[in-house]
Amino acid sequence: MLISNIFTTVLTACAVLGSTAAAADFKVKKSAKSNCSDGGGPTREYNRGACNPLYSTDHGMRVLEHNTACKIRCYPGGNCDGGVKRAFSSHQCHSLQGCWSFRVEC
Repeated sequence: MLISNIFTTVLTACAVLGSTAAAADFKVKKSAKSNCSDGGGPTREYNRGACNPLYSTDHGMRVLEHNTACKIRCYPGGNCDGGVKRAFSSHQCHSLQGCWSFRVEC
């Protein structure tokens, strides 16, 4: 009896916590072309705070959805260091020239 009560409580807690997961601050597609003419890769989700590396194949980024209180800021260093090269949030393709990392800031 006690085990079934514990099991029911755990399942209920998982259902509640799973349904309250926060939405991503940004949904984007990274592209090998600075004008995103290649259609880009898979949709990726990013949240505020984490520094994300960019790779030599990342030349453009198309914003698909975003939290309007946030922007993506690109940095010349690989660890979000150096001055901000560019900041954007509009739903279009953005060149990543000169950027080696980015962070979502709200």
